Amino acid sequence: YKSNLRLYSNVINGDRARLASFNYIVQPVWWADNDNTDPSLVMDLAKIMTALDQTIQYYSDMSWGSMQISYDILPQQILSGSISSTSNPGLVNTASAARALVSSQ
Repeated sequence: YKSNLRLYSNVINGDRARLASFNYIVQPVWWADNDNTDPSLVMDLAKIMTALDQTIQYYSDMSWGSMQISYDILPQQILSGSISSTSNPGLVNTASAARALVSSQ
């Protein structure tokens, strides 16, 4: 996903660096054993956007407006690869499958 996109930037002030910006990439998924035609399994983007907008406001307030946060929400996709089902997914396999999915877009 936009491999030339920097997800963050730093600002150096004297000998101190601070995080100046961060871009979230949100990848809604269905597990491989989910029915992606079931409307109840479609993620509610409005809820995701509300949570991210609140996070952006929180960090903006906390940093007196010096921290810039943005996000991109990708289309919901089936998470596959080494992940076969929702039962007992492993963190490493799930993270690997998610990275591969985002990188392929």
